[in-house]
Amino acid sequence: MEKKLEELKQQLEKQCMINHELQRQNKDLEHRLQEKEKLLQELHGQYDGLDCPSQSGNDTEPEVRRSRAAVIASEPIPKTLQITHTRVKKMVSETNLIVKAIQKNDFLSRLDDEQTAMMVDLLSESSFKPDQEVIKEGSEGDSMYIVAAGELVVTQAGRSLRSLTTGDVFGELAILYNCKRTATVKGPSP
Repeated sequence: MEKKLEELKQQLEKQCMINHELQRQNKDLEHRLQEKEKLLQELHGQYDGLDCPSQSGNDTEPEVRRSRAAVIASEPIPKTLQITHTRVKKMVSETNLIVKAIQKNDFLSRLDDEQTAMMVDLLSESSFKPDQEVIKEGSEGDSMYIVAAGELVVTQAGRSLRSLTTGDVFGELAILYNCKRTATVKGPSP
């Protein structure tokens, strides 16, 4: 058991190192893109200052990309990475609830079938009492949740934001972005 735990720990550390390197590369690429966009704007300004007749006869301004949209996509599972996990047996209704919740979530809906199946296998049931915190704002995030039944309350800085009900996913952002929890989620007061 300890050997398996150590292997999992090593795999997690390896994935963390890969994640940090990818984040560093992403920042570098974003910086380079900003420099290129700045250069493009300067060149566009210089072009506008030239007194050149239009080659196409069309005097409309050339379209310059001034902003970019962020894309969030799941990372493919490397073929060399061996993930060992304990499959949690579920009823068909539980599996369907999890799959539907993943599909309707903006971030998780981008998972491929293999990743979705792995999530279904790994998720386990937890029960919480009224007024019990499930996640706490500012804490480290190492798990995500799907509401199977009941209602939970989301608060931020002590202010109530919304309620979560059956099929709602929460806690995934801290995992996806490797950041602290942005809100507290707990059962409603009795």
